[in-house]
Amino acid sequence: MNAFYEHHKDSIRFGYRCFDRILLNGLIQPFQQPERVVGFFNTYRHLYPVSRDILRGAAEHFQLWVNERAGRWNAPIVEAPKGRRDEFVEPYFREAKPDQVVVILKAREPARIMTAIGDKKVGRWHLQIADRWIVHYNFYVNDQRWGRMFVRMCPYLPFSARLCLNQHHWLANRMREEGIDFQQCSNAFVRCDAPDRLQQLADALTAEDLSSCGRKWLARFTPLDANRTIGQPNKITVIFGRKVTKQYRGKLQTEIEDMDLPNPVVRSHYRNGFIKQYVRDHLILRTEPATNNVTDYGVNKSIEHLPALRDKMADIIDNYLDVQQDILETFVDRGQLRDLANPTLTPTGKRLPGLKLDNPRLLAVMHALVRFAQIAAASTFSTAEIYPHAVAALGSTTQQYTLASLRYDLSKLRVKGLVERLPRSRRYRLRATGYSVCLIFLKLFERVYAPCAAARLRPVLGDAALPPRRRSLLDRLYQRLDAALDRLLHAVGLAFATTINENKILVDAPITA
Repeated sequence: MNAFYEHHKDSIRFGYRCFDRILLNGLIQPFQQPERVVGFFNTYRHLYPVSRDILRGAAEHFQLWVNERAGRWNAPIVEAPKGRRDEFVEPYFREAKPDQVVVILKAREPARIMTAIGDKKVGRWHLQIADRWIVHYNFYVNDQRWGRMFVRMCPYLPFSARLCLNQHHWLANRMREEGIDFQQCSNAFVRCDAPDRLQQLADALTAEDLSSCGRKWLARFTPLDANRTIGQPNKITVIFGRKVTKQYRGKLQTEIEDMDLPNPVVRSHYRNGFIKQYVRDHLILRTEPATNNVTDYGVNKSIEHLPALRDKMADIIDNYLDVQQDILETFVDRGQLRDLANPTLTPTGKRLPGLKLDNPRLLAVMHALVRFAQIAAASTFSTAEIYPHAVAALGSTTQQYTLASLRYDLSKLRVKGLVERLPRSRRYRLRATGYSVCLIFLKLFERVYAPCAAARLRPVLGDAALPPRRRSLLDRLYQRLDAALDRLLHAVGLAFATTINENKILVDAPITA
């Protein structure tokens, strides 16, 4: 269990972990290649070449089928709202029967579709995949086992599909089957008579639970006639996430969003995913890792890898909470500070300076290392990823503080065992002890040493005449700390003599009493 839970367990009613929204992409593999599409139409439909009209005809056939089936299902086809769709479809789910299609939303969304490029007059065409904004059909369903869910179908070849499932609804159905009393609120459980059983059920979700649901509804939303005309797909691959091209570059940063709302969100980005944390309904602390490409977490894009994905995301949550607990805790050095400040002689005979508490470059590197952004990547990073943040923390430019300078400063942390380089890789990992030491340096310097030194060496003379009630709480606390330090020094046999010249404090010189 993570340190955050151990520290706050007396204030936590119960905790659980489960998947929230799970996106499954369904695709017909042969139709991902233009040459195989041409071969299909030539062999099974006796159509060649494949023109724009042929592709458009397949899409129109699907749209006609949807309109005909919607009437049978008594499911209205409506335009998608601009706001949250979950709230919009809520009334349609009231008194919904098992496996009922309750409503179909039409919405323009991006998709990768097959397009025909050529000349109609000469009858020469070639096919290619292109990104287009097209109208999709979103079938909202009350599945017998999964509860509320939806299936998004693209009416254009290669007829991609997306299923959106939610394990909270799945768990609610399982607990009803077992007679467990619970209360569900805003997509979370706020009360449960058997929290241990809730976690057991959450961990019992298998890849087959996902794929069986996917096969069931993809078969239902693909018309029988279309099965003959679009390729008789014998395999539908269900994957997590979506394809990300080589040109795509994700963010690596942590930010606080919705500061104007009662419950701000802390969101840490990593590549194509993120982890966010917020308080829901004034009761529930939610920590949610998410990704659009599970390979960022070292998990393959296949539904059979669901257990590995669950374990990886659980580790991310633990790391995130451990780091937060480090920030909340106060650490005290136990004799190691002097060793950190001393120079280090490497096995090759190279002498590296120690870690100095007041070194601006070192503090800037530490600022970059203790960001939440690396947590989603198992606390790993490259020098290129943290370099912009170190430059920003230093208040410098890339010309003044180069990447080579960063690597030199990072080597000081490596020889002290605070940072390690991954084998056969250019990535580094900030060790747990390294994280704590970085926090010690940053907290002591920025929160204690620097403010107290500023008050001693260059005070604002007008502050002395300011009534205490008009001073900020932080200023009053610093003044109390300053007075307490004076009393401590007197108690141990030290006194301070203050030299004043022309109403300006020049120096505080310690003398032996």
